[in-house]
Amino acid sequence: MPSLGEYDHTLVKGFSYDPDLARSLMTEAGFKDGKGFPEMELDISESNYLNIIVAEAIQKMLFDNLGINIKINYYSLSVLIDKFTNAKSDFFGVTWLADYPDPQNFLQIFNGRVVPETEYDENGDAIILPSYTNFPRYKNDFFDACYDKGIHAIEQDSAIYYYLQADSALIADAALLPIYYGHNIRLVQSNVHALPINSMEYRDFTRVFLSKK
Repeated sequence: MPSLGEYDHTLVKGFSYDPDLARSLMTEAGFKDGKGFPEMELDISESNYLNIIVAEAIQKMLFDNLGINIKINYYSLSVLIDKFTNAKSDFFGVTWLADYPDPQNFLQIFNGRVVPETEYDENGDAIILPSYTNFPRYKNDFFDACYDKGIHAIEQDSAIYYYLQADSALIADAALLPIYYGHNIRLVQSNVHALPINSMEYRDFTRVFLSKK
C-alpha cells in the first residue's frame, strides 16, 4: 500500500520484474512457453481508460514473455461490481482510493472475517453470498490476527507494526497484484500562500491568502 504518515511501505517485500524466473517456474510447472496453460479472463471496467491501458499492457507482456493468453472482458461498473462481489470473476482489476489516511483503509478489503460462510440449498448446491468489502474472499488467520491487533492498538507504533505484518502476509500470498500508485501534480501560482497539499486532498481554505504578484 502507499506510504501514509509513519507507515513505511518499503519494509514490505513486493514483487520484482524477473521474466527469466517466471519462465523457469512456468517450465517447472509443465507449461514451457505457455503451452497447455489455460486461457485466463480479466474483468475490468469499460469506463476506466487508465485501467484499460494497464490491462492491455499486461495482456501483451504476459503473452510476449510467458506465452500466457489473457482475455479481457469490458463491463459497465455496475456489472463489474456485481461480478466480483458475487464471486463471478476469476481475476478483476479495480482501483481503491483511501478516504482517510490510515493503512486500515486498504487492509480492511482483505479482512477474512467479513467473508460470508457458504450456504447450501435443498439440493446441496452452494449458494454464493455477496462478499463486501473482501471481494477476493481472501482468508488468512495470521493476516486477520495482525489486522485485529492493528485496529485495536492504542499506540500508533504498535498499530503500524501489526499493519506491516498483515501487509507482508497479504503480498506473500499474492492475494493481489499492486500495479501502480497514482501521483498528482499541483501547480499553484506564486501569489497563493498556505494552500495545503496533501495525499488526501483535504483543503482548508480558511488559511489561504493571496499576495500581490
